[in-house]
Amino acid sequence: FNQRVDHFGFYKDTFPQLYFMNDTHYKPGGPVYLYSPGESSNRVATVKRGFLLTLAKETNGLVFSLEHRYYGKSNPVPDLSPRNMRYLSVAQALEDTANFILTAPLPAAVARAGPRDKLRWIVVGGSYAGNLAAWMRLKYPELVFAAYSSSGPVRAKYDYYEYDLAVRERLPCRDQVQAAIEQVDAVLASDDADQIALAQNIFGLQALDRVADFAGALVDQISYLVQYYAPPLKGKADTIEDFCQYFSNHTQPIDALAAATKQYISANKYNVLERFDTYRGASNYTLGQAGRSWFYQTCTEFGYWQTAPRFPMPSLRSKLVDIEYNEGPCRAFFGSQVRTPVDTDRINFAYGADTLEVSRVYFVNGEFDPWRKLSVSS
Repeated sequence: FNQRVDHFGFYKDTFPQLYFMNDTHYKPGGPVYLYSPGESSNRVATVKRGFLLTLAKETNGLVFSLEHRYYGKSNPVPDLSPRNMRYLSVAQALEDTANFILTAPLPAAVARAGPRDKLRWIVVGGSYAGNLAAWMRLKYPELVFAAYSSSGPVRAKYDYYEYDLAVRERLPCRDQVQAAIEQVDAVLASDDADQIALAQNIFGLQALDRVADFAGALVDQISYLVQYYAPPLKGKADTIEDFCQYFSNHTQPIDALAAATKQYISANKYNVLERFDTYRGASNYTLGQAGRSWFYQTCTEFGYWQTAPRFPMPSLRSKLVDIEYNEGPCRAFFGSQVRTPVDTDRINFAYGADTLEVSRVYFVNGEFDPWRKLSVSS
């Protein structure tokens, strides 16, 4: 699909935006489901199986999946250098979707069924794409009949320490993990280079130069276990319960967390620097880096910085995981293209945050989803 590079500028340059379509179950009068994969690449499997196809089958619907600009193969620029990131924004993404609804090629059976403006478009997305789904209904009610927003953190938040509190609530071994983190923090606060090096070796994180990166790496697996409630490992510690078992098998909490962390890195075959060095790749401008594109969006519009809650609140994160740890790399990656601190008030004002006044939007949130506090819940 030929999409405009800049919907708000004078020039009419376009770029190819990848989409997939499945009209197997379409019958005249059925809805059109438009799915956004958000901050990940588009996959044909999206329109071939899963809950979208189930919906289409039950409602005689047509299914589209439209890739987000700057992700996968949908690149409006030749590289991801700081200056070239300027076309990546929520406003541009929403215009992409609106333009697709208005002008995308339709299967013959759909075109014969009646005029385009009579079609009932239902925008679907999860996580950030859940935001886009809700905002499409908010901003373009004449185009979008309804929206399905799963785990959509529609309220941007600069310091999202509540994420850690939500993870802690779900973790049975929360007190032991906190004790381990406090032990690590005590070592890092000592400024004893030998003791710090020994701690990093125990965790298998000796390759990291910055102690903040070492501290930040320790909660990585816990966040994934709770957020997705799915195995991040291909071996041990496949579930929250299995992870907590480490603390039953070791006398010292720090040894238990170290064993779980080393297994996490080994089972996933992570390169420690690539996974945990927050400044790594700052000068790598090649296309296809979803992490870089999403980091730009958090630096410029969302924040969502997952920090350690301040004392006296309990925390599973090291005290070094603060705003500077999260936002500091923004300038290194994008220079003057970003302004810090990120102005989250601007996007909340534009789209209503979690008090947006909108109809026919179905918000879905998991009970233990750490992003739930930024979404819409009854």
